[in-house]
Amino acid sequence: MSILFSHQGVQLEQHADTLWVSGDVDATTAAGVAAAGNQWLENTANRELNINFEKVGKASSAALSILLQWVRSCRQRGIVLLSVALSSPLKRLAVLAELDALLTFSVPSSEVSSGLACSR
Repeated sequence: MSILFSHQGVQLEQHADTLWVSGDVDATTAAGVAAAGNQWLENTANRELNINFEKVGKASSAALSILLQWVRSCRQRGIVLLSVALSSPLKRLAVLAELDALLTFSVPSSEVSSGLACSR
């Protein structure tokens, strides 16, 4: 486990092939989280990635913006995005914003309302 960013209760961690975001991401922390994740993506040798936002408790367009930026970065770098997991509030916001056209939702067996899997 590596902590890539930590500020005001928001944390970005990297565990093996997963980026984990936790805390209430907002406009004051989003740029730092996004930049730390992008830097990790630029330097990783990993060719596959999971992104996990399940511990982000509050719906935030800033958090979804980070997700979309990382999805774009993965595509540009040839990194296969295996899965994206969202908290229930973020998933509802993603559906409301019609991001489900870009991402295919699936429900993990562990939690009924938190999963989102990106197609390759």
